[in-house]
Amino acid sequence: MPILPLFAPNNIDEYFYGRTVEINMINSYFNSDNKGFQPLIIKGNRGIGKTFLIKKILNFHKDNYLTIYFDISRIANNEEFFSEELIVKNLFSLIREELAEKFKDSINFSEIKKLLQMVQLDDEYNIREVCEILDIPLQSDFSDTQNLSNFVLEFPQKFLNKFTNDINGFIIAIDEFHLINDLDNPKEFLSMISKINKSQDDVYYIFSSYNLNIFNFFKDNNVSSKPININLQAFTVDETNTYFKEVIPEINFTDDGFKKFYNYTKGIPACINSFANLLSSHQTYDDKLISKTFKLKTNQVLVDWLDLWANLNKVEKNIVVVIIENEGLNKDLLINDLEFSRSTIIKYLNALEEKMLIESTVNNNYIISDEMFKSLLLFKKETLGYILI
Repeated sequence: MPILPLFAPNNIDEYFYGRTVEINMINSYFNSDNKGFQPLIIKGNRGIGKTFLIKKILNFHKDNYLTIYFDISRIANNEEFFSEELIVKNLFSLIREELAEKFKDSINFSEIKKLLQMVQLDDEYNIREVCEILDIPLQSDFSDTQNLSNFVLEFPQKFLNKFTNDINGFIIAIDEFHLINDLDNPKEFLSMISKINKSQDDVYYIFSSYNLNIFNFFKDNNVSSKPININLQAFTVDETNTYFKEVIPEINFTDDGFKKFYNYTKGIPACINSFANLLSSHQTYDDKLISKTFKLKTNQVLVDWLDLWANLNKVEKNIVVVIIENEGLNKDLLINDLEFSRSTIIKYLNALEEKMLIESTVNNNYIISDEMFKSLLLFKKETLGYILI
């Protein structure tokens, strides 16, 4: 029985399933005469398959485009000082790697190699003097972050203009893009991207996010043509059933067992795979056996959401617990229930909304919006009698 991946693997085509409508829509976007900045935004809840879809698209277009995959969380979660400077330096490093690999057999390689050696945006800013590279002004010390960002964002189109006629363009996919909200001035950075890209005919951006703030920014500030929004949904019952039949037919369910499995995973691909990896081909799973297995293996099935809970601060955890225990609560009652200042509670209510863990209903009650996160905490409450903070 195959082991199903929990993270997008390099051999993505071997494991990718479904999303035919979304793939056709995205491929039409790249095949159209798309002028001006029109970002492609892939939105969906945690575990829904945004990264899988991005890597599938990049792999499909790798022969005709220069493709960049940049997971911002890799630096946002591991660096003490997350900044615009750090983003563009890492982005340029990925661009250099792609160019070195793609053009290693090109007749222009020696010239391209010399160009790449001229500018290495490491901690020492390996630029000898103020100069122009591909007609882009470049300061030696990058004391002005805007100059650094301008260079990195201008570089892809300038490179294409000089060196290649047989490549359709750059596709730059930035995963977990909502994390730019942690920058000092995210709107200014987005505005710079859109302003520069408006004049680039062959540079395409894909942003992934689990919330719509980025989409709304582009729409509300008129900084681009209307963004193309791909909203990924969970697999339906039928899609999940077909997935098992085609990918892992070794696992057998009774009808009630499959319904229970779907009820626990809610059609979220990451949960489907992690739970399926814990099942045996030597059993037939009815609803009781699925329930027993889930309760024994909850932490393994919902490991991403367990990490998410662990990384919340004390105030955020207290807010979440009060909302769960009251099955929804309005802001004033929340403030009365918690021993924190009003301003602190409002601050972290907003933070939890940004993380798409809670939302406010039409009745102005806050509820848990991430179903898998809610399932994890309700299970902890059922098992322990309380939710450990």
